Amino acid sequence: MATPNQLGRGIPRDSLALQRKIRGATMRLAFTAILAMAIAVSAFAQQMQQPSALQRRESSTTGVRSARLPLEDRLRELEKRRTDLEGIVDYIPLEGAVDENDYIIGPGDQFTISIAGGIEEQFQAIVGADGSIVLPYITAVKVAGKTLAEAKADINSALGKVIRESDLTVSLTSARMFIVNVVGMVNLPGNQTVSAVHRVFSAIELAGGRLPSGDLSRVKLIRRGAERELDLSRFLTLGDISQNPYLLDGDLVVVPGADISKPAVFVFGAGYSGEIVNIESGVTAEELIRRVDASREHIDLADIGLVRGGEIFSINLFGDGKSTSISAGDSIFFKDLPDSVYVGGRVVAGGTVPYVSGADYRAYVAMAGGVSTEGGIGQVRIIRGGEKMKPNKAGTVRRGDVIIVGTSPWYVAIETFKGLASAGSFASAIYVIGFRD
Repeated sequence: MATPNQLGRGIPRDSLALQRKIRGATMRLAFTAILAMAIAVSAFAQQMQQPSALQRRESSTTGVRSARLPLEDRLRELEKRRTDLEGIVDYIPLEGAVDENDYIIGPGDQFTISIAGGIEEQFQAIVGADGSIVLPYITAVKVAGKTLAEAKADINSALGKVIRESDLTVSLTSARMFIVNVVGMVNLPGNQTVSAVHRVFSAIELAGGRLPSGDLSRVKLIRRGAERELDLSRFLTLGDISQNPYLLDGDLVVVPGADISKPAVFVFGAGYSGEIVNIESGVTAEELIRRVDASREHIDLADIGLVRGGEIFSINLFGDGKSTSISAGDSIFFKDLPDSVYVGGRVVAGGTVPYVSGADYRAYVAMAGGVSTEGGIGQVRIIRGGEKMKPNKAGTVRRGDVIIVGTSPWYVAIETFKGLASAGSFASAIYVIGFRD
């Protein structure tokens, strides 16, 4: 077998030289290509490490860092956001300005104190667990158990001794939260979280409201061993705020049941199951509705059943039944209204449509396909309790209402005109035929 050296002896020298040159040029080109590729990869890596123009703009204008943060930094940022959200205090709506002569200060109340004049300063101070508030320049001042007016006066007096020739403004900026207990004839008896601006009736509402047999005219408020009887029915019917005081830490609210030794009636239907409700002499059906907190939206006020002495009567609160007197021993039956409204007359697709709270009568007509060619939206009548009314008199549409769309007078006029025109054409035809004959 021939060796490589022997094979090479037969090749001309100029051909070997040319092959060596080609191999050398090929190696140089490959090295150059590899070097260029390495430079390109390095430049791309550096570019990836720098934020884009959009990211730089976001960082400078919004403070948002680049998305290429280390994982631990992202986790720290998310944890901080979660902590910030947990620190948000729920907003508590007020019924009006707090009565500083009734509001009692307690631990957790927050004050804002503004100093103007020789010293310009504003700061917040919270009443501590010991009932004291720590003020600048002086020692703590005891304020718990005092009215807001008394606490303001004590704070002003204490600060006025060390801060002279300055105007002081003391205001309550945040009411404390605490626990009260609501028991008796309520839907959800137990502890309720309230604020110092809540009143007794608010606590009963937070407890799910009273049961039908609960007597709001004899609610017990037990505070630090002392008992006070409240007539919340006076607050509900007459707005007597004295019967609905502010709550204090540790209050116990007791809603009693009906007193069987007093005149009472039995209430059935619409969620009531033979509840005993105490009544006063001469109470009317309308007053009984308010007394038992019956939902006027869900019961048929035009047909309230009254069983007395074995006879059954119907009370229509839209008519003369509003003044019907209720007697001890009566049984009252509330009928549930259907959760729908009937739309009929000159509409495209009349029938029953779902009830939507607060919806206008036009919305119900639209749900029935709208007014037909023959109808007129101005001819709508609402039937409730057997009485037919115009929409402005009926007011808000209620469950069980019947809406009827009447015929448009324009449609009647046009059809009449068409009839007259047809009659005129017929008469003209007879006249012409008569002349031709």
